[in-house]
Amino acid sequence: RKSMVAGGHAVRSVRGQLSGSHRRGCAGEAEEDGRSCELPPPDWNIWLGVAAAAAAAAAAAATQETMLQARSASDCTAGTEDEGDCKTDQIRSRGPRGKCGGRQAADTANESRPGQQDDEEVVEEFDALKPYAECSEQFIQLYVELFRALGRLGEVDRTESEWRTIGDKCIKYDARICSGVLAVLCHNRSYEQLQPFLDEMLANGFRYEVSVLRMLVDCCLRDGNVIQAADCLLLAYSHKPVIDRSLIGRIFNQLFRRKKIEKALSLLRSLQQEGFEPDSALANSLLNCTRQQKRVDLAWKALKEIEQFPSEIAIDNITGNLLVAHLAKGMPLQEMQQYKERLEKTGFKCGELGYTALVSAATKAGDLDRALTLYGEILSRGMKPSHEIFVSVINACGKFGALEKAFDIHEHMALCDMKPSTSTFNALINGCRIAGDVERLREVIDTMEYMEVSLDVVTYSSLVDAYGKIGRVEDAFATVDRMIANGVEPSLVTFTHLINAAVRAGHIDAAYKVFELIKQRNMRPNVFTYTTLINGLAKRGEIERALSVLEQMRATDVRPTIVTYSTLLKVCTRLYGSRLVEDVVRLMEDDLKYFDRSSLEQVHVLYGHYSLPFSCEAVEMIEQVLAES
Repeated sequence: RKSMVAGGHAVRSVRGQLSGSHRRGCAGEAEEDGRSCELPPPDWNIWLGVAAAAAAAAAAAATQETMLQARSASDCTAGTEDEGDCKTDQIRSRGPRGKCGGRQAADTANESRPGQQDDEEVVEEFDALKPYAECSEQFIQLYVELFRALGRLGEVDRTESEWRTIGDKCIKYDARICSGVLAVLCHNRSYEQLQPFLDEMLANGFRYEVSVLRMLVDCCLRDGNVIQAADCLLLAYSHKPVIDRSLIGRIFNQLFRRKKIEKALSLLRSLQQEGFEPDSALANSLLNCTRQQKRVDLAWKALKEIEQFPSEIAIDNITGNLLVAHLAKGMPLQEMQQYKERLEKTGFKCGELGYTALVSAATKAGDLDRALTLYGEILSRGMKPSHEIFVSVINACGKFGALEKAFDIHEHMALCDMKPSTSTFNALINGCRIAGDVERLREVIDTMEYMEVSLDVVTYSSLVDAYGKIGRVEDAFATVDRMIANGVEPSLVTFTHLINAAVRAGHIDAAYKVFELIKQRNMRPNVFTYTTLINGLAKRGEIERALSVLEQMRATDVRPTIVTYSTLLKVCTRLYGSRLVEDVVRLMEDDLKYFDRSSLEQVHVLYGHYSLPFSCEAVEMIEQVLAES
């Protein structure tokens, strides 16, 4: 640009000098010969040489000026005294407003941006030199400089008109010219406005360059059109340019951020058909996006796509474990195991996070064998099980009747130099509670006290429930008293277990007192609390009190379950005849809309077994829901 500006000034100067000397020479000869004097056309090569010399001189002057400025700046900060002198000079140069350079700053604000005058001179020189260009290469150089200057000046309309008026196709569709025009348009137009220019250029032999591709993608992403950016990338890749992998990664990252994983998979397959080879970074990003989408089908699609990558892919252990931990919450256990095995073929190694989620999923699914298999797999790999894995496996063993295995794993935990915590002991206590082994439960609590492991609300609640199941209601109440004395606040679960213990032992009045105590402590009884009391009253034959509690339950917007109604219906049918049955059925019909499919199936069974007097509308609603399911 500086060469063109300096060259233009030099050409005008030389032209004036040559014209003056030529006219003077021609005038002398004309006076002698009587001929007229005309100026011959200037030689382009002479102009270009003079322009180059002028540009070199301008560059040398600019370099010298830059060096002088740098030297003065370094001198100004060289030492303490020089720094003080420099600051003194700044103070002296303050304007009347009291700020350093106040007048100069105000004057500078009114000036044009740096380089604007040079760009305007480039445009002027283009208009001056354009009539004298003799070949395509000279025109191309002129237009390249022009479009750069117009882009900095923001004159988009002038850019469009100049490109449209180029008559020579060799010049118009030259890669440098097209790139310069697109550079101006990409910064000032949307992709839809660019499309006609782009189509015309491509139809006449223009091929993408990396710089042009970046500008087009930036234009699409600036408009927020990541789908169009992906299509633009695919279109460019079909022309076989040299594509920067970072640019491809940028588009995929934008697709992943916008959760357009299906579009990303489609783009990936299309690029692979064009010869693109994905890498491990792209595979890990794809799996991370799959995890955020929370869709199992997309997780399988992504894994199948990764398995087809031609190059060797290494899935990052963090990415893989996060994905396994997330999918284990919603994917069926058997399917999750298959997914893990196929994922491990890509170099991923399941770690503590992944195994913890898998063991927890097996426990929730009631698959004790699978939980123990995973535990053995952890040991066979030389890994040390985490505290969460120990708790999950012990809890699964106690929950599904393998109490001895639970105690064995608890001992292995101690051999691993891992101190059992309250949650670990609670898992053992829960197993003892389910098995009804109160003596062993007391031994666990004694061990906790000996090891100075604190007893929490879960520990005391499990002990209360265990006492209630074997009819030791006095010990259950004594446990609650001890709990309060030790500074542990009973929870709603604790009081619910206490109500159940009192009802089992036939102490209905005691159960009612606990129920009232819950309200006094500003606790809101839940469906389990109400159902426990109602079932206990119904089984004891106190159906009127049970229906009264049911009315209180419905008045507080706590919805009765099928368990609540089934117990009442069994007691009413056996003891009280049709009158109370009809009352219960009317209440149940009002709550049918809140029942899920499995509850409606049980209602349908009760309807057929007891010949319940349901209305026709209720029967049709139940049958319709079951038919749709």
